Amino acid sequence: MQPRLTASQEDYLEAIAELIAVEGHAHTKDIADKLHVKMPSVTGALRQLEKSGCIEYRTNYPVQLTAVGEELAADI
Repeated sequence: MQPRLTASQEDYLEAIAELIAVEGHAHTKDIADKLHVKMPSVTGALRQLEKSGCIEYRTNYPVQLTAVGEELAADI
């Protein structure tokens, strides 16, 4: 079952998927730059997406999409 995401969470998920497709990775700074937001906003959103099972997030490592996250990003 897929989690319900807010519009903002969908924006983050889409940005992560696009960065991975183009750059091969998605670092928090890249996500912040792409969405024109500050780092604390990215960190908060990533923690929510991790709780929902969409991403794997560890500080100082690129963000990884889970299978659920990849499926949701493809639908967005």
